[in-house]
Amino acid sequence: MFVEGADGRATQLTRDGMATQPKLADDGRTVGFVALEWTTYHDETMLAFMKVVLFRDGKRLRAISPEKAATVDWQFHDGAKQIAVASAGMHGMTFFQLFDVANGRLVASSTSANDERPSWAEGLRGR
Repeated sequence: MFVEGADGRATQLTRDGMATQPKLADDGRTVGFVALEWTTYHDETMLAFMKVVLFRDGKRLRAISPEKAATVDWQFHDGAKQIAVASAGMHGMTFFQLFDVANGRLVASSTSANDERPSWAEGLRGR
């Protein structure tokens, strides 16, 4: 995966092509994608959505691992300060998590078992 900056320079973010859901934050400097990895689940080999990888100004900031890895949706929140993630396993509820981009810490969490989805999770796909 390549990202082209405002100066026209291309930066390679991945070499193996195991990436999906690229997104650009409102600051125009922060980008991210979901990294895919092969994993085994009940003797079946499958692609899993293992982490959200974040870059700023072409440099890797961090990789954030969601609660589950069978399905993942994500978006930037509050500009480029946070990311909101919806993840689910093969069965069961969706986990909604809000992470701080600067330090990778979990800021808030909820599940689809709750009656009301948090405002920061609006727009995320989940069960």
